[in-house]
Amino acid sequence: MNLNQFFSIQGAGIVFFISILASCSGPSADEYFVDAEHGDDSNSGTSREESWQTVEKVNSMTFKPGDKIYFKRQTNYSNGLQINGDGTKDAPILIGAWGEGDAPSFTNTDDSDYNGNCIQLNGDYQILENIYCFGTNDSQGGGYLNVWKLGGIKINLGADHCIVRNNEVEDCPIGINSYGEHTLITENNVHDCNRPIWFPYWGPIGIRLGMGNQEVSWNEIRNYHSMGGEWGGDGGAIEIDDGRNPRNNIYIHHNRTSECMGFCEISYNFDICAKDSVDCKTENRIYDNIIIAYNESTDYRTFTQFWAPLTNSFVENNTIYRKWETADIESNVFCENDEDRLATESPTTYRNNLVIVVEEETLSTYGNSSGLGNRIYLGYPLAPINHYNNLFYNVDGPHILFSPTTSENIELGATAIIANPEVKDLERGDYHLTSSSPARDKGADEGHYNMDLDGNPIVGTRDIGAFEYQSE
Repeated sequence: MNLNQFFSIQGAGIVFFISILASCSGPSADEYFVDAEHGDDSNSGTSREESWQTVEKVNSMTFKPGDKIYFKRQTNYSNGLQINGDGTKDAPILIGAWGEGDAPSFTNTDDSDYNGNCIQLNGDYQILENIYCFGTNDSQGGGYLNVWKLGGIKINLGADHCIVRNNEVEDCPIGINSYGEHTLITENNVHDCNRPIWFPYWGPIGIRLGMGNQEVSWNEIRNYHSMGGEWGGDGGAIEIDDGRNPRNNIYIHHNRTSECMGFCEISYNFDICAKDSVDCKTENRIYDNIIIAYNESTDYRTFTQFWAPLTNSFVENNTIYRKWETADIESNVFCENDEDRLATESPTTYRNNLVIVVEEETLSTYGNSSGLGNRIYLGYPLAPINHYNNLFYNVDGPHILFSPTTSENIELGATAIIANPEVKDLERGDYHLTSSSPARDKGADEGHYNMDLDGNPIVGTRDIGAFEYQSE
């Protein structure tokens, strides 16, 4: 999937970002080059032969609309980088790579140096691409505010209309952390962190959002989990929290995740509100217009773990294989709570999802149940939900359990299917539908995107899951 294909999708959220890519040049824009091996900060920086050497030189600059900053490939930088200055819609500031070979490499293990972030975007209309970030610290002090400063790549509060694309992030307890509105995080590879952010309470997070009006799409997030601790295991691919800010209009679509502790968690009960003398507005604790669609998840724990009231939101056309189940970790597939009954008028819709679980005795739950095996969650009032045209299959037996820890049992409904989905090769990870799959043409017609996870167009009645059947 390339960006031309990406922006051809008609769906929620795309309007925020199309105009950003109009042009990377503008009047009086300059190009700057950085070479850690052969550069010199006394140079002009405006050619490869006159390149700068250090991130400190870049940090001292305020860039103009249309400026481009290129770091030489196969060079390494071990201090925090911050990009200052605002681009514009027609002339964003571009940060990328030049030369041949591996992407320029960034790390930072000094918490006093830009919070230990590899790279911070600190202005509007900035584009970061083609860099490698690795090995940042966990939260040395613990607590919400310390945790939320972390991130291999950090988009700071007030840095809006930014794009983070085609980067690799490895072994950072928070891979990409964004507080910027109208941000696009796309085509990144975030992988391999098994260190908790804050032991024993908080596992690693691939992508974290602390603000609304953001889009997370076409990324791969792999092996983000830590075992043990308060919950038996924690962490996940994507997390949305920080009740100080509105978190509406978030679009999470066309991503692949595997071996993460969960796919998406949204906070409410576990947030800074009413703690550390922080008061949160009630309206900021309600999430409106959250779309999670056409994702493939082979993870532990929950696919969606919503400890918050949601309105006008959809979880649709996802393929979910709960391949790794453990007895020590709660085992919901979908979980949604609304303890204060703030979102009863427009409940979340779950439709066209293909759900595969393992282990007959595992409590693999569809619906909005409280967390299993953890006394803290038990007894919270559940959220009302809409659900239809989903397919469920237990590899090891016929049983699919619904809300087993509560009297508010969720009924399947006439449009649910319990059957082998007949994908091409379940164990080898090929979840495309075969010609005989009962998921074919059984989805609801409504949906937010007209392209499946492979980039194939949706034609006619939607199939269930993230992949439209293609004739063999």
